[in-house]
Amino acid sequence: DKIILIGFSQGGAVTYQTALTYPEPLAGMVALSTYMATAEEIEVQRTEANNQIPVWVSHGEYDDVVPKLLGEQALENLSQMGLDPQWTTYPMAHEVCLEQMEALGEWISQRLGELN
Repeated sequence: DKIILIGFSQGGAVTYQTALTYPEPLAGMVALSTYMATAEEIEVQRTEANNQIPVWVSHGEYDDVVPKLLGEQALENLSQMGLDPQWTTYPMAHEVCLEQMEALGEWISQRLGELN
C-alpha cells in the first residue's frame, strides 16, 4: 500500500494494466505521455483492491510519438471506470520536463504522507 507505479510511454501502458489488475492495494499510479492499450482487458480483469487508486496523468501538448488524443482517451477510460484522475499537460513533445517532475514529486509526497 506504499507502492506507486509510474510509467512513461509504453511503460505507462504497462502501468495501467498492472495497477488496475493488481490484487493488492497500491498507493497510486502515474502515467506519463502514454495511452491505454488494453482497456477492454483491464475492465474484465480489474480487481477490487485498486478500484479507488489515486491516479496522476500528464502528457505533452506537442507529443509526436503518443498523440495527446490517446492520453485523453485513456483519461476517459479511467473516468468510466469510476476513477478520478488528476490530468495535466505541459508545453513539450514526447519527453519530461522539470515543471512536470516537480509537480509529480509533490503529488508523490502528498500521497505517501497521507499513508503515514
